[in-house]
Amino acid sequence: MIYYFSKLVICWQFGKYGDEAPNYKLGDDRDKAIYYLSTCCQIYAKGCEQMKPIGSTGRAWLKGFHIFFACTWIGTAISMQLLTFVRSHISTGDELWAVNAAIKLLDDYIIIPSAFGVLITGILFSWLTNWGFFKFNWIIVKYLINIEAILFGTFFLGPWVNGMEAISKVERLSALQNITYLHNAKMVVYFGPLQALILIAAVFITVLKPWGKRGKAEKKPHN
Repeated sequence: MIYYFSKLVICWQFGKYGDEAPNYKLGDDRDKAIYYLSTCCQIYAKGCEQMKPIGSTGRAWLKGFHIFFACTWIGTAISMQLLTFVRSHISTGDELWAVNAAIKLLDDYIIIPSAFGVLITGILFSWLTNWGFFKFNWIIVKYLINIEAILFGTFFLGPWVNGMEAISKVERLSALQNITYLHNAKMVVYFGPLQALILIAAVFITVLKPWGKRGKAEKKPHN
């Protein structure tokens, strides 16, 4: 589909098929951009057509890494929530900063890599097996959950956690009277568990594979 679309773009731009386009003089930068972008689309499409699905051993390894990253992501998210509850029972400024620093450490070095690990292995699994990217509704939902979790963590949860660590590092126990700190703490308490629950829901979506195939019901590929 991408291949024929790119052919159509080149045909519209130059009046002939892309294979003959180099014989024509490229005009401004727009012409060049359209031509090279379309050519790249053709190369990508042909590569996808020639790519053979991986065997059962490679599929098993890929599935294992995907499960590993998912377990790491969810387990760490739950651990961060437990630390959040512990934070409400501390009595010294050093303890407050230590808990916030631990949460930030988990977020930076475990949550972020595992989240992208899930996304990358998921993309490879869709690309290199018969499951595909858009054949099944539950796969689309999983991608939406994965991307939503990464974006929400990047633009909201992450900055809230980083801000709490930075404030408590300087102000110690006085951070509990800081309006920004209290706001960040409230947001983390509200949205942290929600994020974890959504990730857990993604696990059950993977196991149950609901909603079937798009368009019509067909036999599911083997895992």
